[in-house]
Amino acid sequence: ADGSGLSTADLVAPDDITALLVAVQSEPWFESWYAALPIAGVPDHLVGGTLGDRLQGTAAAANLHGKSGSLTATSALSGYLTTAAGQRLVFSLVENGFIGSPPKSTEDLFALTLAEFTDP
Repeated sequence: ADGSGLSTADLVAPDDITALLVAVQSEPWFESWYAALPIAGVPDHLVGGTLGDRLQGTAAAANLHGKSGSLTATSALSGYLTTAAGQRLVFSLVENGFIGSPPKSTEDLFALTLAEFTDP
């Protein structure tokens, strides 16, 4: 409805986003697409995009390839990252109806927790 995928008219759930991110891994163009996603903690705007100033100096920096998004009372972070154990994970967080500032610190803590995970 609005290009963000977060509108209540879109009805796209985190499960749907995750299913898409998993499915495209088998496409022949995946590596090019993955490399084109914003990379957390990389301040160069052409590489880090909206994630460039997030998670700097953490296990998720230069590791999380993903996309953030926000609208009034809605925020999202979805993408890929590799755990400390070397396993690539796919994730999607969508928070709706919050009051106040977007919960980007919660999204970042979630991503950092995944990046630091050591159990194979």
